[in-house]
Amino acid sequence: MNEDGWNNQYNGINNIGYYYGEADNMVEKLIITFVHEAMHANHRSRYEDAMRHAKNERPEVVQFLKANGYSDEFIAMYFEKDATGT
Repeated sequence: MNEDGWNNQYNGINNIGYYYGEADNMVEKLIITFVHEAMHANHRSRYEDAMRHAKNERPEVVQFLKANGYSDEFIAMYFEKDATGT
């Protein structure tokens, strides 16, 4: 942001695979950014839901997330592996 409003000069690929260079204007870049941030909020919500569902028991949370299609990469954002590799 600057005095001109949203001024994202980045034209590369973000970490969800969208190429900012395809945006026609700054409004589209802002929308892409909102979608990206909404994805973060959704993932956090899924994590919180799993914690409630599994009563904060780590192994059960991990299994709940895996059973619902989340990758080991996603799960690793929230948990470190223990001695058993879980």
